[in-house]
Amino acid sequence: MGWFDYIYPEQKDEWGNWTTSTSPTPVFIQFIPGEVIDVVTHGGGSSTKSAAYTEQRDVNSIIARPHFDSDIDNRSTEKTRYYPLMRGIIDVPTHGDQVLLCEFGGVNYYLGPLNTINNPNFNIDHLRTADPSMQRDGLNTSTSQADSVDTTSSHDKMGVSKSFKVIGMSRLQKVFNQILDNPDQTRDNIPELHGDMLLEGRHGNSLRIGSRDLYPNIVFSNKRLPMNYKESFADGSLLSITSKGSLFDHFSETGNQDSIIDPFVLASDSVDEPIYQIGNDNYNYEYNTDQIFLNSKKITINAYQDSICLSSFQNIVIGAGTDVNITSNFDIRFNASAIYIGGDTGSESVEVEPIVRGNKLADFLDKMLQLLVKTHGLVQGVPIPVTDSTGKPLLTDFQSLKNELASPDFLSDIAFIESENR
Repeated sequence: MGWFDYIYPEQKDEWGNWTTSTSPTPVFIQFIPGEVIDVVTHGGGSSTKSAAYTEQRDVNSIIARPHFDSDIDNRSTEKTRYYPLMRGIIDVPTHGDQVLLCEFGGVNYYLGPLNTINNPNFNIDHLRTADPSMQRDGLNTSTSQADSVDTTSSHDKMGVSKSFKVIGMSRLQKVFNQILDNPDQTRDNIPELHGDMLLEGRHGNSLRIGSRDLYPNIVFSNKRLPMNYKESFADGSLLSITSKGSLFDHFSETGNQDSIIDPFVLASDSVDEPIYQIGNDNYNYEYNTDQIFLNSKKITINAYQDSICLSSFQNIVIGAGTDVNITSNFDIRFNASAIYIGGDTGSESVEVEPIVRGNKLADFLDKMLQLLVKTHGLVQGVPIPVTDSTGKPLLTDFQSLKNELASPDFLSDIAFIESENR
């Protein structure tokens, strides 16, 4: 594979020399298939830096050997450093990958790795591998992660590093979905689809920028099982941005053709099914227009310098299978037209009671004690103090209680409520 480029008069050639020709000089440029011998993924002063690292420029470079030398019938023995051809997008190879090698302007570049058997994990270099069965069948895409190809003989045959986990990962597919791909029922169930833009990692992670019918979507998936050929709720982590269809429509199948349908249920709802903590009253499982969905075992949102702002035109719903903890170094404020604690908020079937206002209660008790302090009995028209059953006057006890209202223990120093009804 190659083409002719031209060096014009008063222009440097690829070795940096000025040409003296008075007419354009043709220079043949070609890509040569080669085998990756070493890869520089880490440099700097660390003791774990790649063996082939010599300077910062070497990061993501490879040491490779062309499959052919000047005599095309012989395998080249020359090992040379090559740099990524593209500036911003790099698919860094691993040992044993097949790449295309080239030279422009006196700089060696590589392009690849090549997709010889259409496997996102590892593609066998057919020009290197002598095993006919491996050349014919490639990697078994039904291989599970536990059954990854990691025997010494297999790695030696493929030229791959023994530290690399070779797994038969399934390629991402786009399966026809009647609800998503034919929403207006304008075609007779023809499973004809346009493709999406895909970025696939080696061990089950991907980015899909695509669409269903004319409705765009973006899907990030991580830790997809090797046999799964589409994103699903079974993925380790899933972030989707969709514009048409419910979450069930997009991700209900795990990707295995023999698997059952896995409906999506919020974690707080699935704890005590069918009694939902959130349920369809506040969370609409059938919502089918623009939405963002984030799903993983653990999610942390951290603003290390400024604030986190959650804003919603309708409801903000928080549910948990166990506890909800809200902590602050300073104040926690709730501002609403009504605040309910416990029970089904706002439900007529649950009896609710108002919270007592401490200052109002203290004022009421003070007035009541003032009346008790003034209370006397009458004996033959002469006022006498109120006593207990032993005849001891209660005036001193009433006065003591009244004095305690000056700083009552039943008033909280940290919890407050509005002083007036709205």
